[in-house]
Amino acid sequence: MYKWEIEELKFQIGKLIQLHRLKRSLSQFQLGNELNLSSNHVGRIERAETNPTIENLVKFCNFLKLICYFYLLS
Repeated sequence: MYKWEIEELKFQIGKLIQLHRLKRSLSQFQLGNELNLSSNHVGRIERAETNPTIENLVKFCNFLKLICYFYLLS
């Protein structure tokens, strides 16, 4: 069974958000405005300094047109 590493997962999520933000030529400020988040918070998520909430992950995915998969393993 796969064991999730929290820090690695935060890093990968942040890099994915940053990659798609840059593909759309958006600054952290512009993305934050679109999602009703501060640019500082967007930056902290991209640098894996904080955990994005499920609500914010869905906001990012909807706005950046990404498919979010959430798996619950028992």
